[in-house]
Amino acid sequence: MKKLGFRVFILALLMFILVGHAYIETQRTSLSKDASRDDTDAYPVLSISRNERSYNIMYPYTRCIPFITADSYTYFESNEVVEVILEDQPKTMLFQYEILNPLNQEVLDTAYIRNKNIIQSGDHIRAQLVIPNLASKAYPYMLRLTYKRDGESLYYYQPFYIGDSQRIDYLYDTVMTIHNAALDKDEKTLNALLPKVERSLEGTFSAVSNRSNMDAVMWQFGKDILPMSEPKITINTIDPEHQQYEVALDYTVAVRKNYEFEYWDFTETYQLSGDKLIQVNHFTRHGMMNADKHKSTLQSIMAPESAHIESLQSDNGSYHAFIRDREVWLLDGRRESYSKIFGFDILNSDYIIDNYNQHRIKLLDINDSGILTYVVYGYMNTGLNRGKNGIALYQYNAITGDNEEAAFIHMPYGLDKMEKELRRYITVTEDLRMLQLLSDGAYYQVNLKEGLVNLISDQMPYDTRKIYVTDNQSALFWEKDTHPRINRQVDGLTVDKYIIQQRVESREEVSNHILGTYNNQIVVGYYHMKDTMEKLDGTMTFLYHALVFLDDRGQVIDELKAPIGRFYHDIQWQDNKIAYSVVRKEKDIRSSPTGSKVLLQEIVRQDYLFDEVKTPPGPSQQMKTYVLDERMVKDIRKTRYTELIFDNKNTKKGYELIGQGHYSGSYDTLTDALLATDKHKQSTILKKEEGQYTIMYAGKKPESIHIAGVPVIPQKPELPRGCEVTSLSMLLNYYLDDKVDKLQLADEVKKDPAPYEVTDGMICFGNAHYGFVGDMANANNKGYGVYHEPIAQLANHYMPGKVLDITGSDFEHVLHYVGKGYPVWVISPNIYQQVPDASIHQWQTSHGIVEMSYTQHAVLIIGYDKGYVYFNDPSKNMVLKRHLEAFKAGWESFGHQAVFIY
Repeated sequence: MKKLGFRVFILALLMFILVGHAYIETQRTSLSKDASRDDTDAYPVLSISRNERSYNIMYPYTRCIPFITADSYTYFESNEVVEVILEDQPKTMLFQYEILNPLNQEVLDTAYIRNKNIIQSGDHIRAQLVIPNLASKAYPYMLRLTYKRDGESLYYYQPFYIGDSQRIDYLYDTVMTIHNAALDKDEKTLNALLPKVERSLEGTFSAVSNRSNMDAVMWQFGKDILPMSEPKITINTIDPEHQQYEVALDYTVAVRKNYEFEYWDFTETYQLSGDKLIQVNHFTRHGMMNADKHKSTLQSIMAPESAHIESLQSDNGSYHAFIRDREVWLLDGRRESYSKIFGFDILNSDYIIDNYNQHRIKLLDINDSGILTYVVYGYMNTGLNRGKNGIALYQYNAITGDNEEAAFIHMPYGLDKMEKELRRYITVTEDLRMLQLLSDGAYYQVNLKEGLVNLISDQMPYDTRKIYVTDNQSALFWEKDTHPRINRQVDGLTVDKYIIQQRVESREEVSNHILGTYNNQIVVGYYHMKDTMEKLDGTMTFLYHALVFLDDRGQVIDELKAPIGRFYHDIQWQDNKIAYSVVRKEKDIRSSPTGSKVLLQEIVRQDYLFDEVKTPPGPSQQMKTYVLDERMVKDIRKTRYTELIFDNKNTKKGYELIGQGHYSGSYDTLTDALLATDKHKQSTILKKEEGQYTIMYAGKKPESIHIAGVPVIPQKPELPRGCEVTSLSMLLNYYLDDKVDKLQLADEVKKDPAPYEVTDGMICFGNAHYGFVGDMANANNKGYGVYHEPIAQLANHYMPGKVLDITGSDFEHVLHYVGKGYPVWVISPNIYQQVPDASIHQWQTSHGIVEMSYTQHAVLIIGYDKGYVYFNDPSKNMVLKRHLEAFKAGWESFGHQAVFIY
């Protein structure tokens, strides 16, 4: 009996151990991706819970982030009780939650979670909070939870829309049904739920999609597969307007191979749509082995189905570094070995639980000694800076195997914004003393030794696509003026360790454009405005009389000059050369000058082959030099670890585009930002001014609106051609208490004094972009009108800082502002539809050849509905309505001109 009792005891003990181990492993998979159970200081994570099912893991920030975009979304309902799960069991705790407007940081509601709504269960906590009564918006609210334990504050963020929260259950059920059906090899269910597409792809163990054959979808690769964790569900995207969603599942499986297990981490991504009836539009499954000793061969790592590979090779070819799936790998050609040198995972473990993807890696340099320099930016998952946003600088030594974090810079932005800017330009000196980067239209040098940030230039474009970087990353060039019509100067910076040289390339009374870069050369085209050609819709043709080639120090190394009367046009880049046309202007003179035109005739097509051995003829005379810290040049010692906060105090105005809650880019003008909006997603534009943000564009416009109280003012009889200033007087008087008279505006608006002449069969007159053309008050004299630039300038005189010229925007954007209650001044033909080609003529002006049409008119839009647009017409002295699509076509004919006051 004693032996039997002992055996029963041992058996019970073994069962207890197995059950306990299973429980621990289950809990382990839901731990923070910032910490392991072996780390007593691990930061806990939060997740949302519905019907005993959790999703959308939230990772903590160790400081409150004022402006954040997130990587997951959800639905809540007004007055809903929401349950969150905290993976922690502290001694003391305090929960506070806030509901924010993420665009202006306004706190809409705040409350503490009471003790009775906090339930401790095992090693986690369930907390209940109440969503206040909120209106449904086109952009998400932000839930910020502040969790205090033992004197430490952690901040969690979760964007959410107000809507039918049951849709989350539908999404959850759909993706889990497909996931389980694939593991259970339930082909009937898969065929019912997956998209009906041609299954033409083979599919591999590590890469499967809904186009792969069904055997691949159902894991039939001749391997024993054992799920090792429950999937963690993240709702990456919610588009309420179009009812479209993206959901991701992350989990680990074990694969038996040669009596041993390989452990693979998989991500399933689902594109879905619908309301209560959810359908799958696209499905993918990607996997990666997760332990160094189990890594695939280099060939499989570099396989086509793998993620995008970014690589860097040493000059002698001995070392080859590359990035795959947010990990850094190094191929050592001398030792014929390869190894992972960086990844946000727990090393020496069979499970990756820290591979949170809100970070990116950029390789900076690798030398012949195997010294690799790289940066990791975004959310830090591990190390000294766990839970922070910023840039971590690393250096890896292939000989010693040391991988040291040399410095960390706190950044006040999320990954989306850093991705846009840092991918464009970030460099570091060889000794890791100085780091250079772009941010918010400014160039900074960060002194890593002293912990200082030096602002070198704040006159760069916000849009990094307008900054040209040479291949060796040593020089940056940009056009000083963001408007292509008037740019006369190309600016540049050349960086050599601690010395920065600022280059200015300009020529008196000549405009220029950057045409592109090849290797470490930049090509600039020079033109005279008088040689440009502009269509009625604003499309410009630039004719270059010179092409100038600069090296990476901004010095001229070659120049092409067109013969007199000839121009360079239609420049195309082809590998190591450019192809261009040599053209001349040909006049097509008709019996009536209104029918005469200037056309372009191609004389010859030529090539220019880049010659990298060319050297500049001598030093430039237009260069400024800055030596930031001469002591550092003389004192090069081993870099100590540095941590500093990057506080961007740049106050330059700009516009930031937020698409679907994610940062999408910075722009110098509102028009640029509007043109970059994605019509298929919810977009918001923020105006940045001295660190403050104003919402300029957000959400859907109302279906109809009529702005009341806008005065109707007649232009006649005093101003038969004064529709532009009369419409402006209506706009200004809608806002001003001290009314302004149309005649006063007519006197103050800028004029183009060029007289009407006919020379060599061509009409020569003024340019409406530069001032009013002709006589405004006497219809018997020659005259035309004025365009948006002088009108916006005059409006700004009366309401400084409140006038926005959104010329170039889509008509939907114009109606958006009307829908927000802003009347909009526009140029439209007086026939309120597409301008007939027969009415379009050419004029020769001092600012080039322009197209014009005497149908030109200006009105003030004050409303719209489903089929019509409503506007104050100064020529009719009344409110008119016209078919929206026809009016839109006419407005577009005149170059999308629009001005409003906010």
